[in-house]
Amino acid sequence: MLVTNINLGQIKKLFKEENIMRKSIQKIVAGILSATMLLSTSALAFGDAFTSGGTDSNPSGIEDFVDTDVFKVVVPTNVEADTFKFILDPQKLITLTSGAAYNGKKFQSGATLFFMNSGAGNLMSDASGTGTYDYSNKSNRLTIINKSTMDVDVTLSASITSAGDLEFVSKNEFTSSADKGAKVYLGLVNETKGLGSAAAITTEAASDVSLLSGAADGSYQFMISDAATHTYKYALKSDADDNPAFSRLSFYVTGASNPYGDYKDVKDAAPKLDLVWSVKAHSDNDEEEEENVQEAKLVWYEDSFYLGTSETEGLLAEAFTMGDVTSVTLKANDHEAVDVKSGCSVSEDNGYWVMIPFSDASSLGVADEVGTYTMTVVIDGVTYTGSYVFE
Repeated sequence: MLVTNINLGQIKKLFKEENIMRKSIQKIVAGILSATMLLSTSALAFGDAFTSGGTDSNPSGIEDFVDTDVFKVVVPTNVEADTFKFILDPQKLITLTSGAAYNGKKFQSGATLFFMNSGAGNLMSDASGTGTYDYSNKSNRLTIINKSTMDVDVTLSASITSAGDLEFVSKNEFTSSADKGAKVYLGLVNETKGLGSAAAITTEAASDVSLLSGAADGSYQFMISDAATHTYKYALKSDADDNPAFSRLSFYVTGASNPYGDYKDVKDAAPKLDLVWSVKAHSDNDEEEEENVQEAKLVWYEDSFYLGTSETEGLLAEAFTMGDVTSVTLKANDHEAVDVKSGCSVSEDNGYWVMIPFSDASSLGVADEVGTYTMTVVIDGVTYTGSYVFE
């Protein structure tokens, strides 16, 4: 048996020395860790002083940028050719014979002018309220819907061509049996404004301008367009596309003929109703721009067009040359406007007119046909426009 001669006091001394050494080692390790953290922190804080190796094969850049101004307007398409074709029946022959000449089609009682009605646009219920007329004094309704993110301006324009000896009047007031005129009334009706605000359609263009508000907030959202190319779009939410709250304009044409008139000399008349709609993004500057637009008069004289302020007065009282004119365009009916400045000259007669022989206009590409011709001239920032109707 091994016996040591270490007493209790010596044992306590040894344990005390070992404990001191352990604490010293812990302090040294802690110091090393602190230094490591300090060096690491310094590297992060001053990282711009370091250069990393390798080449970036996928450069930085913008994911995509989407235009949130969306122009989306639903306009009438596939409009039937006969939508605005009308039948004059001042003697009410059709209804008095129960539509015998039309295979028994249902005609509105008491009407003296008829449009053919069919399909979803038919807005005329018969007297019983249970069916629809095949022909009535109102055309089918057409509707324009604004689904854009912005407000839009809608302009409706209608006029009569090939009127012949028919007189198209501004009011539906055929009350005198003494009035034997072969007269016709047509009105362009904006349903929002009502029948009382109808614009009379004559050989002079009638127009109606409406502001349609943009889609409500929250109707659009960002969507992926092509994941492979990282392209996006700003589009209507699927549940918003058919929202009945979209601002819309519905319109139609109504009419009548003079029941006391004598039409025997105009039986071969074939008037044509032209109705055009246009839509553009609304601008608060539009009113200011319109102040620089002035109505003028396009006159036809000796196979030439003359643009003046009236049929007898020139465009300007003071002399000017074509060098002062910014632009001149001439259009026939619905054709594109043609730049005809090169064929124009200034004519002096009770003022100064811009004129162009029709032969020159035709050679420059202006369509040669019956209908409405419109000339637009810009001088010193002012736009002058006037129309002439060939029948």
